[in-house]
Amino acid sequence: MISVYKKGDDTIWIPVAKPSDATPPRAFLPMNGLAANYRHGYKARIEESDYFSALASVQQSYINNDYEDFWVEGGKRQERQYKCKWRHQGSLIGPTLGWAEINFSDLGIITCEEIAEKITRTGSSIAKMITKTVKPVFVSSEEELDSCIGELLEKIGSDIPQGQSSPKKTESSSAQYVRDAMVVAYVLKQANGYCECCVRVALL
Repeated sequence: MISVYKKGDDTIWIPVAKPSDATPPRAFLPMNGLAANYRHGYKARIEESDYFSALASVQQSYINNDYEDFWVEGGKRQERQYKCKWRHQGSLIGPTLGWAEINFSDLGIITCEEIAEKITRTGSSIAKMITKTVKPVFVSSEEELDSCIGELLEKIGSDIPQGQSSPKKTESSSAQYVRDAMVVAYVLKQANGYCECCVRVALL
Protein backbone atom coordinates (compact mmCIF):
# COMPACT_ATOMS: atom_id res chain seq x y z
CA MET A 1 0.00 0.00 0.00
CA ILE A 2 1.26 3.47 -0.84
CA SER A 3 1.46 6.28 1.72
CA VAL A 4 0.79 10.02 1.58
CA TYR A 5 3.92 12.16 1.45
CA LYS A 6 4.69 14.26 4.52
CA LYS A 7 7.41 16.91 4.72
CA GLY A 8 10.64 15.30 5.85
CA ASP A 9 9.95 11.84 4.42
CA ASP A 10 13.00 10.12 2.92
CA THR A 11 10.93 8.40 0.22
CA ILE A 12 7.96 9.38 -1.90
CA TRP A 13 5.34 7.46 -3.94
CA ILE A 14 4.96 8.51 -7.59
CA PRO A 15 1.93 7.55 -9.73
CA VAL A 16 2.45 6.53 -13.36
CA ALA A 17 0.00 6.31 -16.26
CA LYS A 18 0.28 3.61 -18.93
CA PRO A 19 1.70 4.49 -22.34
CA SER A 20 -0.54 4.64 -25.37
CA ASP A 21 0.06 4.50 -29.11
CA ALA A 22 0.52 8.27 -29.10
CA THR A 23 2.16 8.91 -25.72
CA PRO A 24 4.91 7.38 -23.55
CA PRO A 25 4.30 6.47 -19.90
CA ARG A 26 3.67 9.57 -17.81
CA ALA A 27 4.68 9.86 -14.16
CA PHE A 28 3.53 12.67 -11.90
CA LEU A 29 6.92 14.36 -11.48
CA PRO A 30 7.66 18.07 -10.80
CA MET A 31 8.43 18.85 -14.45
CA ASN A 32 7.74 22.58 -13.94
CA GLY A 33 9.41 22.90 -10.54
CA LEU A 34 8.14 22.33 -7.02
CA ALA A 35 6.55 25.78 -6.59
CA ALA A 36 4.58 25.71 -9.86
CA ASN A 37 0.85 24.97 -9.82
CA TYR A 38 -0.26 21.51 -10.91
CA ARG A 39 -3.81 20.62 -11.87
CA HIS A 40 -5.41 17.57 -10.29
CA GLY A 41 -8.66 16.09 -9.04
CA TYR A 42 -12.07 15.56 -10.62
CA LYS A 43 -12.49 16.40 -14.29
CA ALA A 44 -15.61 18.40 -13.39
CA ARG A 45 -13.90 20.18 -10.47
CA ILE A 46 -10.21 20.63 -11.16
CA GLU A 47 -7.96 21.92 -8.37
CA GLU A 48 -4.57 23.66 -8.60
CA SER A 49 -1.82 23.26 -6.00
CA ASP A 50 1.94 23.28 -5.61
CA TYR A 51 3.57 19.97 -6.45
CA PHE A 52 3.67 18.37 -3.02
CA SER A 53 0.10 19.37 -2.18
CA ALA A 54 -1.12 18.08 -5.54
CA LEU A 55 0.78 14.82 -5.17
CA ALA A 56 -0.51 14.29 -1.63
CA SER A 57 -4.06 14.85 -2.87
CA VAL A 58 -3.60 12.27 -5.63
CA GLN A 59 -2.11 9.80 -3.16
CA GLN A 60 -4.88 10.30 -0.58
CA SER A 61 -7.59 10.05 -3.24
CA TYR A 62 -6.11 6.77 -4.43
CA ILE A 63 -6.00 5.34 -0.90
CA ASN A 64 -9.60 6.44 -0.23
CA ASN A 65 -10.82 5.51 -3.72
CA ASP A 66 -12.58 8.89 -3.81
CA TYR A 67 -15.24 9.38 -6.49
CA GLU A 68 -18.30 11.50 -7.17
CA ASP A 69 -21.15 11.46 -9.69
CA PHE A 70 -21.42 14.61 -11.79
CA TRP A 71 -24.05 15.78 -14.24
CA VAL A 72 -22.34 16.32 -17.59
CA GLU A 73 -23.28 17.37 -21.13
CA GLY A 74 -25.42 20.17 -19.83
CA GLY A 75 -27.16 18.00 -17.27
CA LYS A 76 -28.18 15.28 -19.74
CA ARG A 77 -26.46 12.40 -17.98
CA GLN A 78 -24.52 11.48 -14.88
CA GLU A 79 -20.89 10.45 -15.02
CA ARG A 80 -18.87 8.85 -12.23
CA GLN A 81 -15.48 10.49 -11.88
CA TYR A 82 -12.51 9.47 -9.74
CA LYS A 83 -10.45 12.07 -7.95
CA CYS A 84 -7.08 10.31 -8.27
CA LYS A 85 -6.12 12.20 -11.45
CA TRP A 86 -3.59 14.77 -12.59
CA ARG A 87 -3.11 16.87 -15.71
CA HIS A 88 -0.21 16.08 -18.01
CA GLN A 89 0.14 18.28 -21.09
CA GLY A 90 -3.61 18.77 -21.24
CA SER A 91 -4.64 15.17 -20.59
CA LEU A 92 -6.29 14.12 -17.34
CA ILE A 93 -4.66 10.83 -16.33
CA GLY A 94 -4.42 8.45 -13.38
CA PRO A 95 -2.06 5.75 -12.06
CA THR A 96 -3.12 3.13 -14.62
CA LEU A 97 0.39 1.61 -14.76
CA GLY A 98 0.98 1.80 -11.02
CA TRP A 99 3.07 3.44 -8.31
CA ALA A 100 6.79 3.57 -7.55
CA GLU A 101 8.46 4.46 -4.26
CA ILE A 102 11.63 6.46 -4.87
CA ASN A 103 14.18 8.23 -2.71
CA PHE A 104 13.19 11.84 -2.10
CA SER A 105 16.68 12.86 -3.21
CA ASP A 106 15.99 11.31 -6.65
CA LEU A 107 12.85 13.36 -7.25
CA GLY A 108 14.52 15.94 -9.47
CA ILE A 109 16.63 13.53 -11.52
CA ILE A 110 14.61 10.36 -12.09
CA THR A 111 12.65 10.09 -15.35
CA CYS A 112 9.20 8.82 -16.29
CA GLU A 113 10.80 6.13 -18.42
CA GLU A 114 12.94 4.81 -15.56
CA ILE A 115 9.97 4.59 -13.20
CA ALA A 116 7.69 2.98 -15.80
CA GLU A 117 10.36 0.42 -16.74
CA LYS A 118 10.80 -0.57 -13.09
CA ILE A 119 7.04 -1.02 -12.57
CA THR A 120 6.76 -3.05 -15.76
CA ARG A 121 9.66 -5.31 -14.74
CA THR A 122 8.07 -6.09 -11.38
CA GLY A 123 5.01 -7.55 -13.07
CA SER A 124 2.75 -5.73 -10.61
CA SER A 125 1.46 -2.20 -10.08
CA ILE A 126 3.88 -1.46 -7.23
CA ALA A 127 7.63 -0.94 -7.48
CA LYS A 128 10.27 0.13 -4.98
CA MET A 129 13.21 2.12 -6.28
CA ILE A 130 14.67 3.13 -2.94
CA THR A 131 18.29 2.78 -1.90
CA LYS A 132 18.84 2.22 1.81
CA THR A 133 21.84 3.92 3.41
CA VAL A 134 23.65 2.78 6.52
CA LYS A 135 25.24 4.94 9.19
CA PRO A 136 29.03 5.21 9.61
CA VAL A 137 31.02 2.87 11.86
CA PHE A 138 34.00 4.96 12.94
CA VAL A 139 37.41 3.37 13.57
CA SER A 140 40.69 5.16 14.26
CA SER A 141 43.19 2.34 13.71
CA GLU A 142 43.89 -0.55 11.39
CA GLU A 143 43.42 -2.93 14.32
CA GLU A 144 39.88 -1.66 14.94
CA LEU A 145 39.11 -1.91 11.24
CA ASP A 146 40.39 -5.50 11.01
CA SER A 147 38.36 -6.56 14.03
CA CYS A 148 35.00 -5.40 12.63
CA ILE A 149 35.33 -5.64 8.84
CA GLY A 150 34.20 -9.28 8.62
CA GLU A 151 30.96 -8.60 10.48
CA LEU A 152 30.27 -5.47 8.42
CA LEU A 153 30.77 -7.34 5.14
CA GLU A 154 27.89 -9.60 6.18
CA LYS A 155 25.76 -6.75 7.48
CA ILE A 156 25.99 -4.26 4.61
CA GLY A 157 24.32 -6.41 1.93
CA SER A 158 23.29 -4.15 -0.96
CA ASP A 159 22.97 -1.02 1.18
CA ILE A 160 25.11 2.06 0.54
CA PRO A 161 27.06 3.75 3.35
CA GLN A 162 26.46 7.41 4.11
CA GLY A 163 30.19 8.00 4.47
CA GLN A 164 31.59 11.24 5.86
CA SER A 165 32.34 14.45 4.01
CA SER A 166 35.05 15.62 6.45
CA PRO A 167 36.82 12.75 8.24
CA LYS A 168 38.01 13.60 11.73
CA LYS A 169 41.81 13.56 12.15
CA THR A 170 43.52 12.09 15.20
CA GLU A 171 47.12 12.70 16.23
CA SER A 172 49.62 10.07 17.33
CA SER A 173 53.24 9.70 16.26
CA SER A 174 51.78 10.42 12.84
CA ALA A 175 48.48 11.94 11.75
CA GLN A 176 45.65 9.46 11.20
CA TYR A 177 42.08 9.87 10.03
CA VAL A 178 39.05 8.37 11.69
CA ARG A 179 37.71 6.02 9.01
CA ASP A 180 34.22 4.78 8.30
CA ALA A 181 34.56 1.00 8.38
CA MET A 182 31.19 0.69 6.64
CA VAL A 183 32.63 2.41 3.55
CA VAL A 184 35.59 0.01 3.59
CA ALA A 185 33.19 -2.93 3.82
CA TYR A 186 31.11 -1.56 0.94
CA VAL A 187 34.18 -1.13 -1.31
CA LEU A 188 35.40 -4.65 -0.52
CA LYS A 189 31.93 -6.04 -1.18
CA GLN A 190 31.73 -4.29 -4.55
CA ALA A 191 35.25 -5.46 -5.50
CA ASN A 192 34.27 -9.08 -4.76
CA GLY A 193 37.93 -10.12 -4.44
CA TYR A 194 39.15 -8.42 -7.65
CA CYS A 195 41.81 -5.71 -7.97
CA GLU A 196 40.31 -2.49 -9.35
CA CYS A 197 43.52 -1.72 -11.30
CA CYS A 198 44.21 -4.97 -13.15
CA VAL A 199 40.74 -6.54 -12.75
CA ARG A 200 42.34 -9.80 -11.61
CA VAL A 201 41.74 -11.83 -8.47
CA ALA A 202 43.53 -10.04 -5.64
CA LEU A 203 46.38 -11.87 -3.94
CA LEU A 204 45.41 -10.67 -0.47
